[in-house]
Amino acid sequence: MTNKIIKDLDDPRMYKPFASEVKKALTYANKYYFAGRLRVAETYRTPQRQAELYADPKVYAAKAGQSFHNFGCACDIFILDHYGKYSNNVEDYRVTTEIFSRFGLNYLRNSDLAHIEVPTTMNLKDVVNAYMALDHEDLVKQIHCLLDRERASYNEFMREYDA
Repeated sequence: MTNKIIKDLDDPRMYKPFASEVKKALTYANKYYFAGRLRVAETYRTPQRQAELYADPKVYAAKAGQSFHNFGCACDIFILDHYGKYSNNVEDYRVTTEIFSRFGLNYLRNSDLAHIEVPTTMNLKDVVNAYMALDHEDLVKQIHCLLDRERASYNEFMREYDA
């Protein structure tokens, strides 16, 4: 993986457990399937960047504040073909979604095969509305805290279930 990929995933605004699993999935996919051709296009997005994408009719994007990218909980990937150009091969993207799923990550299936996000039962819009008074940086921290609690609860349930 290039330094840029690692730098983007190591951005302090990224949700660390998510970024860690993405790195593992990327490493695995590049080693066994894509020979280093799978890359990360974008990770954390500022609300301003999200608004720009939403305003572009050619881009599939959520409104600012309604995307997991805005909270460091999503990334977009891309694949290079054997000539170093962007691949539009749907089958390649289906393989990546299978791989990322094995690492416990969610993808948006047919609507955006390049989008990977943190698995959660949270409704992002409800969480954002509940913490509207927070500035964006504090909201990112709050969402990361809620995700940590959700993961801890799930892990505790699994320990009890396995016992």
